[in-house]
Amino acid sequence: RDGMGVGAGLAGTFTSQQQQQGVGTQGGALWAISQQQQQQQQRQHARDLETDDAPNERAEEYSFAEVLARVKTNEMGAGEAAAAFEEACWDRAFDLRHEAASAVHRTVRSAELSLSADHLEAEASTWSLVWFLLGDGFTEECDGAAAEVAARHVMAARQRDLGGDPASRFDTGVFNAAPLPAPLSARVRMAARDEDGDPVTFRINRVVAWLEGTARAALQRESHAQSQQGGGG
Repeated sequence: RDGMGVGAGLAGTFTSQQQQQGVGTQGGALWAISQQQQQQQQRQHARDLETDDAPNERAEEYSFAEVLARVKTNEMGAGEAAAAFEEACWDRAFDLRHEAASAVHRTVRSAELSLSADHLEAEASTWSLVWFLLGDGFTEECDGAAAEVAARHVMAARQRDLGGDPASRFDTGVFNAAPLPAPLSARVRMAARDEDGDPVTFRINRVVAWLEGTARAALQRESHAQSQQGGGG
């Protein structure tokens, strides 16, 4: 009986050791799998960083530098620079939208790209306003206003000195001491375009023109996008 008891005890000890070894082996396997998964995630993260830190990051800044270089060498006027900056923002925003659509499996990255595109589109609108208020849009408006005033003076002189009818190309040759004034709509428009006479109204007029231009450009982009989608379908 003593021998049988000793044998049973040895067998129990051996079985317990095997179980402990089995548990240890299983735990080691799980640890190895976990480490392998972590390494795979790290490698994927590294690849993502290589993509995210590509030379195209903040590519619009290179476009800005090119514009400034052209202005500095007189290849581009300073008043035209704002429009060039706006175009660079729109181009980069379009690229970011495309990248965001291609990264839908990476939710966070896609959202970051979309947010950057939003910011660039807002910046593009700001550069557009700068163009209308301070850039070539301002210069063109002033030149157009001066040309309109000059044309109205010529018409008034023709009526006064030659008796010309604004609706006719023939002159009567009879002096007219009280020529007809310009239509009310023309006078209102000229007043709104007179920067020296009413600078506040002039700038309000430019802001309204900017808003109209922005809305028109948005409709054109939407129409273009819809036509591309229809063509792709």
